[in-house]
Amino acid sequence: MVSSILFSLALSGLLGFSPAAPRHYVPAPTVAAAPMFASPFTSKDGRFSINLPDGFGEPTLESQDVPSELGPIKLHMHTALGNDGVCLVGYSDISNVEFTDELREKMLEGAKEGAIENMNAKLESESTITIDGRKAKSVRFSMDAEGQTMHGQFNYVMDGNRLYQIGYIALTDNVIGNTAVQNYFDSFKISPTAGTAKPAKGKKK
Repeated sequence: MVSSILFSLALSGLLGFSPAAPRHYVPAPTVAAAPMFASPFTSKDGRFSINLPDGFGEPTLESQDVPSELGPIKLHMHTALGNDGVCLVGYSDISNVEFTDELREKMLEGAKEGAIENMNAKLESESTITIDGRKAKSVRFSMDAEGQTMHGQFNYVMDGNRLYQIGYIALTDNVIGNTAVQNYFDSFKISPTAGTAKPAKGKKK
């Protein structure tokens, strides 16, 4: 049951960036525990790599079209389940838009606001960070689902016309703040061949 709740919430969070995304989602079926996976995980098509915390299964990929004001946008979502929650990395390519730095910032802000609204979550904190040299946004939140209080973190970053969303949803907030989970976020790397955006200056926070 917990796996099903977490999977559904992860999906609704990733759909948050879409201006016209549906506001209601069908819960995913319970996901069986997968064999433990040895990091790092690399996605050739996603052009990224990330180190999962210990105790997580191999990520699975699901793709679907998400309605938006720009037309359908293909969302690709990798999820990995563990005893404490779920890791997720999603990405979407947004075509027919000439992105400027200002527009990318608005996109990140919209992703944050959409995710919090879609999950009916309480925003606990947010900050501007850099991810792999690119300006990014990080948010922490809490929410209630079927009588359980859950805590999570999403990081959002754009590379060219691609929006990446890296998340962790857990049952306890001390898990979100622990070293293993933060090392997971910090390990996210974008392939040098990805996109056309120039990395922002400054060190990762």
